[in-house]
Amino acid sequence: MTITQWLLLPAFAHVALVFIVGAQMGRARFQAAQRGAVKVKDIAVDGSKWPDDVRKIANNYTNQFEVPM
Repeated sequence: MTITQWLLLPAFAHVALVFIVGAQMGRARFQAAQRGAVKVKDIAVDGSKWPDDVRKIANNYTNQFEVPM
């Protein structure tokens, strides 16, 4: 591998991680709504009503786009 490929590898890994976590979040939210753990009217305006396991995944997804200090 060339130096350019080695430098781009973490960027591609991060993009893959974002897609994986996004898919997990979508699946978890769909399952929570399907099993009745949350009602659509409760989460339409305020997303804090999601169950804890779903909010953990959503927080992980949001953190992927934050710049480290």
